[in-house]
Amino acid sequence: MNKNITVILVSAIDWDDTLRRQQNIFSRLGRVHKVLWIEPLISSVKGIKWFKRVFRFICFIFCRKQNNDIQVVPLFMLLPFGRNSVIRSINKIFLSLCLRLCLKMDQQDIRVLWLHDFWDADMFMGQCKETAVFYELYDDYLAYQNYGGIAAEAERKEQELMRKVDGIVATSETLRRKGALFNPQTILIPNGVDLSLYQRTLEQYSLPQELKDIPHPIIGYMGGNNFETCKKIDYDLLLHAVKARLNWSFVFLGPVDQLEIKNEKLDELRKFSNVYFLGKIEPVRLPHFLKSFDVGVFPWLINDFTNKVYALKLNEYFVCGDPVVSVATEEMVLLDQRIPGLIRIARNYDDFIYQIEEALNSKEDKCAMEKRERFSEEHDWDVLVDKMDQFMMMQLEGR
Repeated sequence: MNKNITVILVSAIDWDDTLRRQQNIFSRLGRVHKVLWIEPLISSVKGIKWFKRVFRFICFIFCRKQNNDIQVVPLFMLLPFGRNSVIRSINKIFLSLCLRLCLKMDQQDIRVLWLHDFWDADMFMGQCKETAVFYELYDDYLAYQNYGGIAAEAERKEQELMRKVDGIVATSETLRRKGALFNPQTILIPNGVDLSLYQRTLEQYSLPQELKDIPHPIIGYMGGNNFETCKKIDYDLLLHAVKARLNWSFVFLGPVDQLEIKNEKLDELRKFSNVYFLGKIEPVRLPHFLKSFDVGVFPWLINDFTNKVYALKLNEYFVCGDPVVSVATEEMVLLDQRIPGLIRIARNYDDFIYQIEEALNSKEDKCAMEKRERFSEEHDWDVLVDKMDQFMMMQLEGR
């Protein structure tokens, strides 16, 4: 255990947000290093949320427990409208002072700065007296976020950051290739799965009550249907499949939030008797639902964003034994080329139905089952985090 290294993570999500890659990785990294988890910066335009953040920060400074593996730092912007250069400079000075307070007890440590967001990277780089800086390419943010009139500036900032950092960790092969264009120290650490947790849970598998009246075969998708997710889901593809196979049950797990937009196609899907939206499922129950699927699917739109996504849920499908059918995004096609037979690629709407039928007919194929099992073992979070830690330590040793 090396507690003389402090990893300062500038996270894109709050610690208590929905369990994702970030919590899985840094909770494990916290077993061998100190981790300061800096939550996304907010300004006073957030109203009461900003005041709560200020209060939490004061509590953190005066009540900080030194022996915690992960310490969550609720930083905040002093002034709103941070794109103004003068205000941004003031906020940067303020953050520098706050960071000094946060790191006061770790003066002798080697400090590693870990960035999840390129936009505010300059607010932190050089402020922590860090030995090395890493950037995590979790998604293609330029394709995902709407930067509008500042898209060119955003692209320039990200490319500049990738050139500066000591290492880049990418979540998909397509993102690794993007990072490698600007920095040779780019490594692929894909999303993983908590293998031991899933295995323990599945040892006591029981059919969830919500699925008892739903006939098989069950074609399942795990993911939200909210504003952001609508950039990923191909609802026309789903409607085509639902109408063509009324004897199949299409089950969707995850929150359904239409407060931000009106999604007429989602509304149309709801009208079919073979479509079931079960809402958000507690993580502890999720393996039971996935185990009950006959096929797991990725019914995505193909665009600049999805082409570079390696989905967290892919490993979770596999560890539960589900064959997987996906549309032909660049990342999924690369995976199929690297490990033929691991997933089924659908090239068009009719092929999507055909590939699901083939997956249903060959679900018990021993060769395919072994591939899914072996892939799950290789993508256990413990294995991946160890690989990431080795990469980080190698970059530190080279300085």
